[in-house]
Amino acid sequence: MHKGSSLDILKPFFRFPFDQEGWQRQFLIGSGLVFLGMFIPVVPLVFVAGYAAHVMRASLNGREPSMPEWSDFGRLGRDGLTVMGISAVYLLPGLILYFGGIAVYMVFSFVSPFAMMPFGDSAPVAVAFVLVFLGGLALFFFALAAGSVLTIAGMIPTPLATAHALAESRFGAAFRFGEMRRLLRANRLGYLVAWIAMAGLSAIVYLGLMVGYYTVVLCAVIPFITAPLLFYLYLVGAAIFGQAYRDCRAAAGAL
Repeated sequence: MHKGSSLDILKPFFRFPFDQEGWQRQFLIGSGLVFLGMFIPVVPLVFVAGYAAHVMRASLNGREPSMPEWSDFGRLGRDGLTVMGISAVYLLPGLILYFGGIAVYMVFSFVSPFAMMPFGDSAPVAVAFVLVFLGGLALFFFALAAGSVLTIAGMIPTPLATAHALAESRFGAAFRFGEMRRLLRANRLGYLVAWIAMAGLSAIVYLGLMVGYYTVVLCAVIPFITAPLLFYLYLVGAAIFGQAYRDCRAAAGAL
């Protein structure tokens, strides 16, 4: 990131969604699309991802972060599909392993008792059942652990890969690992600061929502609170990682 205290550097990114005139309309549309995405799979979130890509592109090109008008939905859709496609490539292996392990364990737990029934309830059958069950349980925990590690490993480079693809205007640029490794080495600290900032902000939002879930009064309105908070995270993350990418390019001599 730029020189100066981390707090001073990050303040504009945290504030920008509310700084410009007429921000309410842009924010309401984005929050509404996120809310729809809770009920309609994928489609609304494609445009949200495209909007975040617009914010990231402005940031990585050195412009002040701002909320553009919701227009040219064709381009928003194309950009959104690009962003979601990159995320899918980086995150799907871990998510498939994680949720696949859960699914296999649930099916196994349901089917195995019925599979053992024809063999009666003798001691050898009981021992075999226990061993098979423990083996399935071990496989389940392995899938959870390995899936979690793979997902986190995929999350770390995803913003950098997304920014690189947007900067180069090529989907394939997100998988030029040599170029991204060079950019990251040039400004590891800046990228780390961006991740720490977003992790901290996300943790605050998550804790706030969890408190709301356990509050009788707020529980009913949690979906309406979640949507604007998630949209805010998308905006801030896009701006912060766009600037971090720009700083990486500058440090690597690519600007």
